[in-house]
Amino acid sequence: MTRRRKIVFVILSVVMSFIGATAVLLALDLYVHAKFDDYAGTNIWGYRGSVVGTNQDGERRVVVVGGSTAFGYGVTPTEAFPAVLEELLNQDSDQADGKISIVNLAYNNEGAHSFRFTLKDYEYLDYDAVLFYSGYNNLSDLNMSVF
Repeated sequence: MTRRRKIVFVILSVVMSFIGATAVLLALDLYVHAKFDDYAGTNIWGYRGSVVGTNQDGERRVVVVGGSTAFGYGVTPTEAFPAVLEELLNQDSDQADGKISIVNLAYNNEGAHSFRFTLKDYEYLDYDAVLFYSGYNNLSDLNMSVF
């Protein structure tokens, strides 16, 4: 084997190993997110609850921003107040009005200073209204640890 062929072989081996390892890690990440989506943390897109798609006809979408109380720290995503509120609003609303979906964009330790950035990051959700639930994380000096 010539020197040039050895170099090409080494480069291809390294590249293929990198691609294979990256594919395995990506598959593992997707698997773990799917397995624990209902119990802890956030979904694959970084917000709490099920992944929402594009708006359906007649759907009204509200996003919730806030700290750990809005996030639902210590409870499952379906027990957090945004999910309960969505269930109650859809239970009482007339189906002709269309579905109301509430997306939980809150996160632990977030204060009002971060809401602008959160809303900008999730503009693609095409929300109709924003519910701000804040207070506890803003009682002391600015809490900048989330940046």
